[in-house]
Amino acid sequence: MPSSTTKAKLSVTLSRELLAAVDREVVRSPGSTRSGVIEAWLRLGSRVREEQRLDQETVAYYEARSREERLEDEEWATFASDEFAAVAESEPQRYGDEPAREDGEPG
Repeated sequence: MPSSTTKAKLSVTLSRELLAAVDREVVRSPGSTRSGVIEAWLRLGSRVREEQRLDQETVAYYEARSREERLEDEEWATFASDEFAAVAESEPQRYGDEPAREDGEPG
């Protein structure tokens, strides 16, 4: 877990159940502290929340596209799929079901 040389001291009030969960984690992780566990959980929660925000913004972007933008995206997707299929067909050792040998040559 990243550590900062300057940390702010903060007093918080937690439910007994949450404090018990923190204490269980401290016991399971020798060398950890209540502060360390709480900080790790807050960092994780912050990351999860940021991912949720990004997901929501991505959905909003795609839902807001015009009909023309959606059609263009579909055309690009079809083009990319067709091109990949052509390359995969021309290079089965690289993209096919045939496993490559350790030296990189087809099996």
